[in-house]
Amino acid sequence: MTSILKVDSIQNAAGTAAITIDSSGLALPSVLDYRSMIFPATTPRPWNVLVDADISSTTGNTITATLSSSTGGLGYNTDATISGLTTGIYEFHMFASHDRTSSASTVDLRVQLLEGGTKIIQNRATSPSQKHVATSFSIIRDYTSSVPASVVLRWDADRSNYPTQKGNGFIIKRIG
Repeated sequence: MTSILKVDSIQNAAGTAAITIDSSGLALPSVLDYRSMIFPATTPRPWNVLVDADISSTTGNTITATLSSSTGGLGYNTDATISGLTTGIYEFHMFASHDRTSSASTVDLRVQLLEGGTKIIQNRATSPSQKHVATSFSIIRDYTSSVPASVVLRWDADRSNYPTQKGNGFIIKRIG
């Protein structure tokens, strides 16, 4: 015998939605955690002075990020300290670019994911003339057992170059 069950939502006994089924028949999780950020918003400033006020756009729900800058790492860096992660599987995508046009010396630009202060992944690009350079990475991390004590995304350069206006940022999605 064949049966068809027509539902828009499956809930637990307390009424909390566990699965929602959209009009195309896809089953969606009740909450997807995410955050996306683009910066800097205005005329570029050196990597080591960017803060939250320099954010061009940010959207998300439970995941938050706070920008801070320093002269650590390669010499000039901006960190996004991530908060609000819960146990699960996450996809991280990070991108960076800068476009200072000055002297003819080489410059390195690096993006990193740090967990509890330990480097998990990095990507680095080198420009032979301090002109345009870009780099990025994507990675999936399993936090199903526990979330690291700290999660930081770092943009790092060895020169006081200027991040490309609205050309830097990240996307974090909880995918499981």
